[in-house]
Amino acid sequence: MPEDNASENNRSADEMITDDDAGAQSDSISTNIDLTDAKDLILQECDGFPKTCPFVKDSLQRAMEAGSAVADALSKAAAAKADADLARVQAETAVRNAAEARAEAEFFKLEADQAAADVAFARAEAARARREADALREDAESEAERRARRTTELARVEAEFAANPRKKVDRVAVVACGRFDMRDQKITKVYVKQRDEYAIYKSGGEVMIQFSDDEGLAKTQRKDILALGTGKADLNALLEGMPEAKRASYDQRMATALHQCLEDDCDDTAKNILAKAYADALLQRSADGRIQYLVWAAICALLGIAVLSQVQYSLLPFNNPADNLWLAGRAGIVGALLSIGIGIRNRTVAIDLYRWSNVAEGALRLTIGMICAGFLLMGLTSGILPEITVGGMRIIGLGMSWQAVLVVGFVAGFLERLVPDLLEKTGPQPPKEIQQTSAPLGGGDKTTQS
Repeated sequence: MPEDNASENNRSADEMITDDDAGAQSDSISTNIDLTDAKDLILQECDGFPKTCPFVKDSLQRAMEAGSAVADALSKAAAAKADADLARVQAETAVRNAAEARAEAEFFKLEADQAAADVAFARAEAARARREADALREDAESEAERRARRTTELARVEAEFAANPRKKVDRVAVVACGRFDMRDQKITKVYVKQRDEYAIYKSGGEVMIQFSDDEGLAKTQRKDILALGTGKADLNALLEGMPEAKRASYDQRMATALHQCLEDDCDDTAKNILAKAYADALLQRSADGRIQYLVWAAICALLGIAVLSQVQYSLLPFNNPADNLWLAGRAGIVGALLSIGIGIRNRTVAIDLYRWSNVAEGALRLTIGMICAGFLLMGLTSGILPEITVGGMRIIGLGMSWQAVLVVGFVAGFLERLVPDLLEKTGPQPPKEIQQTSAPLGGGDKTTQS
């Protein structure tokens, strides 16, 4: 493209120079023609003047020579002007060609720089690819070496456990059922085992954790697990002594919460799992506590009836049915036991962890029923209580049969508040002035005297 522009510029300059030369030559020819015509005319006229004709001819010759010289000068000036124009045009063309050459040189320089940059980038990518390949090869070799060392180490540890079954587990990889942990407790179940990171297992009746073999990671795990420390301790305390068949599901949920905490941090999910397990375990313990309360109440009732029967037939029998306190006492125990059975749903009892508390409470309730039955029988037969009315039933103390004694004892044992209410009604009453001002402090209920 630059060569085409230069050729066009040269052609334009040559055409301009050719036109100028043609104009100069035409002017010179015209001048010569005019001088020749004038010379011929003068020579014709000069023939009539013989004296002056030589002079005229000589002057005419000099004029012709001067015209020729002027024509030559004009031709040379025209040629010089054409050469100057050509030189100017050529100079301009050379300047344009130089500018185009400089632009092309800069373009080629940019292309060369871009090519050099591409080559440098390609070399950098090739070097990075080599480094990555080397790193992958080293990692593969390191992983293979680690696996080989791990296999060798595990084989050695397995041999040590085979030689010493009571060897304590001190790393994650060797946690397995039948082995002993650092507390010297036998591992009975493994819930989760992440290689070299952690293991969750059960030993000594509790869910435990074998933290990572890496001390830094183990420290972080211990710190994370502290968020579940209180919930885990509460649940373990609630599960203490629970049969394994019932406890298994709660231990599994505890292991799930610990797994969640170790994997995704101790967020609300892990805490909610523990809280739900604790609530369900508490409900289970409460139900078992009610059953325990009923069972021990029944056992105490049987023992009480057996003791009263033995006393009646061996030590102090009563010939008159109306005086048979032992019969009334046994009926009171049966009434109290029935009252416990009917009201067990609404009765607050200790969970089955506190067995002796339930035993004592059941025995106390039966004892109260027995004492109230004997007291009510003596009150009726002695005339202190001529009669009592329970609902629509009217009981009179005179001439009572053994059936009536059973009814009195059963009612006294079943209605826990019957005898205390009778004592409050038959007790000494304060003066009316005191009754009107004897409201309990704190706005409690006022006891009605009758």
